[in-house]
Amino acid sequence: MRRLSVVAPEWWDYTTLDDALLSDVARLSEKDLAQLSRDGFRVVFHETLEDFYLAEALTEAGVQVGLTRQQADKLARQTIIGSARLLAAGEHPTVLRERVTSPGGTTAAGIRALDAHATRAAVSDAVWAAYRRSRGE
Repeated sequence: MRRLSVVAPEWWDYTTLDDALLSDVARLSEKDLAQLSRDGFRVVFHETLEDFYLAEALTEAGVQVGLTRQQADKLARQTIIGSARLLAAGEHPTVLRERVTSPGGTTAAGIRALDAHATRAAVSDAVWAAYRRSRGE
């Protein structure tokens, strides 16, 4: 049985995905992934590494805090895959985040750091910049 989260005991720990789950995800076809699209959420396939900026940043941060590059890369990938699976199940992102954020905990500390760097605004600006560029502006 999968280990349960320390922060949210009713949830499994999605940061430690097992090999069987990763193997299942790797077998998904483009058609399977495209079927995740719905109103307000569209799956788009790209062939550029820029689309994986977050994974790259997570990996680099992991190395900075003492993980090997291989450990940091695996953790970044598994975190993103686990988060995507939870989001694909249809629950609102805020509800999911609240389930793993305990008062004064590590997630709360990370969110404070993201907020201090205006991450939401930066993401919004990036989306708008890409949108304007796609329209030739």
